[in-house]
Amino acid sequence: KEAAGRISERMEFEDGNNNKVTVKMLKMNCVDFKDTCSEAKIAAFPTIRLYKKDGSFEVFSGKRSVDNLISFLTTAIKNSRLIIARHHSIFSEGCQ
Repeated sequence: KEAAGRISERMEFEDGNNNKVTVKMLKMNCVDFKDTCSEAKIAAFPTIRLYKKDGSFEVFSGKRSVDNLISFLTTAIKNSRLIIARHHSIFSEGCQ
């Protein structure tokens, strides 16, 4: 909750092309959306992923804290040239 409030569509990150980008965070209930979670191969909860424009993603596996998540996003986005310019298809689902 705290991470989404500080990061989702608020905080700017710089990608590998020096473009400013934001991250949209999504919380998905895998009980209600089990087919979507199964298709996305989500096997553990909670799962934190950074989806890229090409459909690939990076998984956050660090200690769960806002600062560690920001550090992960900063590094992963800076090292990427394929950051999402539009929302990944998984964002068509989610908690309603």
